[in-house]
Amino acid sequence: MVHRPASDAVAAEERRLYRRFPMAVAGTLHTAHGSFPIRLKDLSLGGAAVEPGRPELAGARVRLVVEGLDHPDGLEAKVVRATQSTLHLCFALDPAQEDALSLFLLLHADAEG
Repeated sequence: MVHRPASDAVAAEERRLYRRFPMAVAGTLHTAHGSFPIRLKDLSLGGAAVEPGRPELAGARVRLVVEGLDHPDGLEAKVVRATQSTLHLCFALDPAQEDALSLFLLLHADAEG
């Protein structure tokens, strides 16, 4: 039997620790150089994909504030991938942020996706 590697997309999905939930929720991304409005594409306990993209933010530390999230300071994250269309964020959550995000996902995941 010949083993064939899975596609890159399937392999990446299998490596994920957390389930992603499609979202269409507005928010704000705060950076060291200012803030701008975003829209969530998907969200998990480990990170998020947001639009629009800004390639210059690759590697930057940011704070994501999302409408309806019960944590006024938002979620601390690092931009792990940045294209013209999408920013991919990896969260670095403290316990309060993790609790707020868990509740947000429980309340919004079924309604959004």
